[in-house]
Amino acid sequence: MELTNITTVAIFILSPGNILRGQVVDEAGQPISNAIVRTDYDFLNQIPMQFDWKTNTDVNGRFEWDSAPTEKVCYRFAAEGYNDIHGMPLIADGNDHKITLKRKVEK
Repeated sequence: MELTNITTVAIFILSPGNILRGQVVDEAGQPISNAIVRTDYDFLNQIPMQFDWKTNTDVNGRFEWDSAPTEKVCYRFAAEGYNDIHGMPLIADGNDHKITLKRKVEK
């Protein structure tokens, strides 16, 4: 559309946000509260982060992003005393994703 007259009106139509939701648990299936969930580098395809989003899990290990992008995005999951997961690709499809963190082994 070509703008031919001066105007101060702009109309934006936004599509509804996609929902990424899930739960971070330990190997026994117990929720991990206050775990960090954030967007991450796509190591497999060598693609830098395209979005910068971060949250912490609640007391039940749950997290939600209600305005996530439609495409597959990589995420990092981290909690004290557990091994981090880096570059995990997920799609914000409204399904409940279960993320299992393994305890760090003392050497």
